[in-house]
Amino acid sequence: GLRLPAETPRSSDSSNSGGAGGTLRAAHVALYFRSALALEVSNWEVLAALGEFYRLIGCPEPPFSSPAPDMGTAQSYFEQAQAMAPSSAFVLNRLAACQQPA
Repeated sequence: GLRLPAETPRSSDSSNSGGAGGTLRAAHVALYFRSALALEVSNWEVLAALGEFYRLIGCPEPPFSSPAPDMGTAQSYFEQAQAMAPSSAFVLNRLAACQQPA
């Protein structure tokens, strides 16, 4: 599963390597590696799950008080999942949701 570094003191400067910014970067790197592995083994379910994560949560900034959906990234993952499972009702539904205006 996704493993984040041990909690470090929060920092208002997300450009440094520690604190909340570092944890967020580590999470996105872990998700990227997860997607690369899913592509290697043609696992559309993992790609769809990553798409759902970015559709609902996205890339929030500290202090993480609300989600920041990233529809472009979500749509990309759903399109990759659709290429592997073109008849998946879940993927088709989520692709349609990504294409609706905000």
